[in-house]
Amino acid sequence: MIDDYEKKQPGYTLSAIIVKTSVIEDSTIHRIIWEKHRPETALSKIRKWEHLNLLGLKVSFDSLQRVSSTNKLKPSKPTLVNFWFTACIPCLEEIPFLNSLHEEFKVKLNFVAITFEPKDLVTNFLISNSFKFSHFANGQGLADQLGIEAYPVSFLLDQNSEIIRVFGGFSKEDRAASPNSWAAKELIEEIKEITAANKK
Repeated sequence: MIDDYEKKQPGYTLSAIIVKTSVIEDSTIHRIIWEKHRPETALSKIRKWEHLNLLGLKVSFDSLQRVSSTNKLKPSKPTLVNFWFTACIPCLEEIPFLNSLHEEFKVKLNFVAITFEPKDLVTNFLISNSFKFSHFANGQGLADQLGIEAYPVSFLLDQNSEIIRVFGGFSKEDRAASPNSWAAKELIEEIKEITAANKK
């Protein structure tokens, strides 16, 4: 398949990326997507998905500096964690989608945004920009622990703060009510499943 594609699209290749793994009885099922890219960019793109080996890891916010926020984290609730920074254009482009998720699921889910930047920079950004998550600054240590090298990246945590899914970014056209990208559709599906299970 890849050889045929490279002949038809000179200068490009395909990478198979695992985006979801499920275990059903004695079978392990991987869902993959094929990503088109130039060969020299393969490593940086695939790195976004290396975080799959973090599934099941417990995440703590105790070492981070809290930025003033009216949003309080609810104990024993699933959490969506977004790693971003203020000069990251793709990060800023997905904020409207993230805000729409907050509006849709804020009763059932915690929403956390983490940046390696200092608290005052984030505080100034939030004065003129709406980003409705609970914000934490000076998060480089946690980003290093999780191996984050590309932004934005989001983690969905269960009620025990353990990572269950990793997402590499969303489309600026995505909204909670009308997801456009596969990643947004997958995230919304996962949120509905985990919040329904957490209610039982």
